Amino acid sequence: MNTRKWTKPIGFLALLLGVATCAGAEDKPKPKPEFRSAQPYWIPNDKTTTIKVLGQDLAPKSIEFLDNRVKAKILKVEAITPKDDAEKAKGNVMVEIEIVSPANLPPNSYKFKMVHEGETQPEGRIYIDDVYAEIEEKEPNNRLLAPQIIASVPVAILGKIDNEGADVFRIDGKTGELWQFEILARRAGAAWEPILRLRDPRGASVQVAVDQGNDCILKHQLTADGAYLLEIFDADNRANKDYFYRLSVRRLTAPAAN
Repeated sequence: MNTRKWTKPIGFLALLLGVATCAGAEDKPKPKPEFRSAQPYWIPNDKTTTIKVLGQDLAPKSIEFLDNRVKAKILKVEAITPKDDAEKAKGNVMVEIEIVSPANLPPNSYKFKMVHEGETQPEGRIYIDDVYAEIEEKEPNNRLLAPQIIASVPVAILGKIDNEGADVFRIDGKTGELWQFEILARRAGAAWEPILRLRDPRGASVQVAVDQGNDCILKHQLTADGAYLLEIFDADNRANKDYFYRLSVRRLTAPAAN
């Protein structure tokens, strides 16, 4: 009887399996880094400010702004452990960044690149604005008959489109004044579509600004003295605790001289 054992084929098969296993390990793609959000979502110009960027599998070597007037450096990269679905959506890495923005930098959303090894270079944005007072939105301010009064300008109002799904503010203006209302929401990562509507002292709608994927801005020269109402709401009439915004209100010119 031939009792020879077939050890070579078995060894050869094991070798093949080993090669396949190694090849599979080498071919496994690395996770692509993703930018998710920045906190805070705006910073003042003429300042040195520290922000926290949250994302998935981030490991940046440096931070580069497309506008080279804005400078940035990495202070810390830290892994975080999300505790629930809301935290998971923000990512698993926090990057602390120091940003230096010069004086007289025009208010705008400035794009930056997080330089990584490999081809994927995540991009983010931070809004840089002039320095002036900030106030909180105060409820209830969801009705035309009960608006929140803006007593002094320029000012930035921090709020959310939640509860009733609309916020209303009142300014007192004079004929000939040019006013500007600008909302920051989509550019900061908020998932809603802002609409601004201005009403004159008679309550008639005089101008509407609609979000086109990059927030909206409304400029209007007043044609009468009195109280004007500014409404903020979502294009689809939605409301959510995560529908945050920053509304800047400015009087650009004084009333015309008599």
